[in-house]
Amino acid sequence: MAKQSIEDSIRLAFEAAGLEQQPIEGMFIASAAIEVFEGEGHMNFFKEVTGCQQVECDSDIFPVWYAGSRFEPAIAMIAGTGAVIYLLRDNTYIKSSGWGPQFGDEGAGFDIGIHAIQYTARMADLRMDMDDEFYQAVMAHFEVPLDNPHRLLRAVNTGEF
Repeated sequence: MAKQSIEDSIRLAFEAAGLEQQPIEGMFIASAAIEVFEGEGHMNFFKEVTGCQQVECDSDIFPVWYAGSRFEPAIAMIAGTGAVIYLLRDNTYIKSSGWGPQFGDEGAGFDIGIHAIQYTARMADLRMDMDDEFYQAVMAHFEVPLDNPHRLLRAVNTGEF
């Protein structure tokens, strides 16, 4: 499945650019699934899938580190679907967070979303002061009628909006 998705993405990128597909000369794969300085084990897969022989792989923090300090010592953070922060210098690093939603990732998209839902539930139960604009926005997003707030639980658990 990953192989097909990667092949499709490459083909679609060439199409979107209005170019005929051609061999890729070199690539850098930055992935949250790759721990810092441990990308070598992933290179053969990407070489096989893409046909590119000049492949480097490493953590998705590398482009952030490079863009921010050109690999000089730095603190770099990613806050998106997940959240992680690194102190990076030379060939060493210290990592904080990046545990996934089960153990933290405070400030990441999942964490922000779950807190929004929790606050909305508390407002519905009158356990928290009502913020009408916030409450209505969350309920509208999940297509939950304002007169039946407990449908929020079903919408979140089943994805049936």
